[in-house]
Amino acid sequence: MSFIDGLRVELYEGYNFDTLRTISQETTVNISDQHDLDQGGDGNTFSIRATGQIQAYAEGSNTWKVRSDDGVKIWIDDVLVVNRWNDHPPTWDTFTVSGLNKDSWHDIKIEHYAKTGVAVLDLYHSNQSTLVTQLRTAIPTVQSVSSSTADGTYKAGDTITINVVFSEAVTVNTTGGTPQLTLETGTTDRAVNYSSGSGTNTLAFSY
Repeated sequence: MSFIDGLRVELYEGYNFDTLRTISQETTVNISDQHDLDQGGDGNTFSIRATGQIQAYAEGSNTWKVRSDDGVKIWIDDVLVVNRWNDHPPTWDTFTVSGLNKDSWHDIKIEHYAKTGVAVLDLYHSNQSTLVTQLRTAIPTVQSVSSSTADGTYKAGDTITINVVFSEAVTVNTTGGTPQLTLETGTTDRAVNYSSGSGTNTLAFSY
């Protein structure tokens, strides 16, 4: 499995993950109003979901700190370790995970919402001054490509569906345009447009 540095950060309009706006890769968790403003928002009433893995820096117990304004939840290996899901000014929470092997990697998920006023989401080491950089995200890999349309002869106007199966669920971001595949049909290659499947491990493309 391949990895890239940082966490996958989904930015949503609304404080309840209402509408997915953008997806980015962030090497640290250091999010403020500006993150929303840079993506065309107003700096208020947005929500964040960050996923990936965090590396243990010590044998045994590892402690990190998060500063938030407003709500924040953090899971490590699917265990909820921070739950401050309410409106509050910039506030520190400390969480410790025990029984880890030094340099081992562990799943992390962070959820955050911001209403009006200042937005803060920072993930620090226990010294409360160094942002965590030991973060990575697995890159989904293609497991198979097939067609749900039976073999045969088709005329102009007929639809052929191509299914691409990934190693995990993927989210399609169409902000920059509709994703495409190139279908080799002989003399002239054809573009095949994405049609459905976002949020699952199988994407459908229609030709």
